Amino acid sequence: MIGYLCAYARYYYPKEFVASYLNNAANADDVKDGTLLANQYGIKIHNPRFGYSIDRYHIVGDDIYKGIGSVKFINNEFALGLKELYDSFNGNKPELLELFELTSKIKGCNTRNMSILIKIGYFSDYGLGRSLIRKYNTWIQYKDAKKLSKAKLSDDVIELIDEIIYSNECEGFKETPKQYTVDGLYLANKICATIEESDFTQYEKISNELSYLSYVQSELEYGMVGKVEAVSKYGSLNISPVYGDCGGWMGNLTDIKFKKGDYIYISSIEEYKNKKGETRKRIAGAIGIILDIGDDK
Repeated sequence: MIGYLCAYARYYYPKEFVASYLNNAANADDVKDGTLLANQYGIKIHNPRFGYSIDRYHIVGDDIYKGIGSVKFINNEFALGLKELYDSFNGNKPELLELFELTSKIKGCNTRNMSILIKIGYFSDYGLGRSLIRKYNTWIQYKDAKKLSKAKLSDDVIELIDEIIYSNECEGFKETPKQYTVDGLYLANKICATIEESDFTQYEKISNELSYLSYVQSELEYGMVGKVEAVSKYGSLNISPVYGDCGGWMGNLTDIKFKKGDYIYISSIEEYKNKKGETRKRIAGAIGIILDIGDDK
């Protein structure tokens, strides 16, 4: 009976079946199988995104959005709170710093989980990752500031404050020989306006995603990511694929000593015949990066 019901749901309600399957996945292989099934049905699975994702896999229109409840250091209550906040906007998206202020009032919010969400692209509608994290850190640093010592400020911030004072654009700013009186939120907005848009490198994206999602969600321009499952006494690596077809035993062509649990970036692999005529794979290109966040960390 259960098999019949599953077959019925899979045929007549493919989106609901795939979402349910993914939400009940027991391991990474189940997630992979669920993703392949979605591809067979032409169902697009989106990465976690503010306004669409909740705590679990979630159907929006004809698509499915990944949840953030399984992201490291993100709990379900905070995930649902973010979705409720977005819905409260009624289509009127707030400015970035106002968003930071509103999210800070959600139960479970802290600087760590907000930084993580920025790093995995959750707030991508507001800009690129590297610039967003700089703006968030700027907001944290200055939002409640009232007095600032000149000796602790960078030349760029001093120049910006001087411009505000001399132009009389904000009454909350005053100067003494050693410090400034400021409107912290106003200053944060001014500094953020000077931050140019920039994104994380491909290597940084991989590292962030493996650190907090345990999988690679970005579409890499080149290369593959594998996890070292074992290292032979001769230095060969038993690789399980994380992104791309790079599984199997591979010779280590670098001077780097890998250990079990390391995530590694592989630029290319090749097939070859061993002495028995069996087809094997080996690393053909240089290792671009080590993602040293393995199981033994």
